[in-house]
Amino acid sequence: MTEYGYYASHEQFPPEELVELAMLAEECGFDAVHSTNHFGAHGGEAGFAWSWLGATMCRTRVPFEVVTTPGWRFHPAQVAHSISTTCRIFPGRLVPALASDETADQPVQSWPGHAERSARLAESATVIRALLSGRAESDEPFTSTAPVPGWTLPEVPPPLFGAATTPTAAAELASWADGLITVGTRPDEVVPVASAFRARAGPDKPVHLQVDVAWRPSLEEAQEEALLHWSAKPVRPGRVAGDDFSEVAIVTDDAHELSTRLEELAALGIDRILLHPVGTDQAGFLRSFDKEVRPLL
Repeated sequence: MTEYGYYASHEQFPPEELVELAMLAEECGFDAVHSTNHFGAHGGEAGFAWSWLGATMCRTRVPFEVVTTPGWRFHPAQVAHSISTTCRIFPGRLVPALASDETADQPVQSWPGHAERSARLAESATVIRALLSGRAESDEPFTSTAPVPGWTLPEVPPPLFGAATTPTAAAELASWADGLITVGTRPDEVVPVASAFRARAGPDKPVHLQVDVAWRPSLEEAQEEALLHWSAKPVRPGRVAGDDFSEVAIVTDDAHELSTRLEELAALGIDRILLHPVGTDQAGFLRSFDKEVRPLL
């Protein structure tokens, strides 16, 4: 059965507000909370996700996911250290996902082409997995680590997911990832990515899907919300923003339509759908979804 999580958007809201929203999401019956660690995101906010996780997980009980980028701003050893400590305090509740990222979300430096980013990501995953298992030295070309005298390991290493939005990237990370996190709103864009991952990783590996949603009392309000608050987001390859933004988000005024669209996505074998309400009234969305949409699923 597909779980439904809440996407806490560090790109749009300050961290203290997202703490309260994550608590509300749990109250409203959401199964998990998802976030990403950006620096200089397009929405004007970019709280440090790892600090936020500690503050928020101690006030909730649901599982959390975080997408983070190793090998650039953070050495893989730093990422492994963050994962390990979080897992010791909150065992069984964290799913970290590694991404290669891009300048749009991490503008502090220039980013190389896809091939080098993919290679660094795979190498970082190898180093992180080794460190989480207690092997404290590596000689990888990009991200070598010296022997570590001792550090606090997780009692059980968490699953290490990968984040990808194209079939090529999904297939590449299938060699090391325990699961996939991707983004999409329609079966025809989700299926190629999920299929490319599972073709190499195996059919039983979990796939989590972030779904951007603009759901308001009127269609005009929903369209305005999407265009005003999320159309500046760089869209996936082959998509467009602006007047055609409904192509990259579920834009609707109808709870039944929203539930139908979500069930179509769940039917693809998606294990967890991560709902991202793109507008400013996050609390209103969470409460309305619990009352009007959840009973239809």
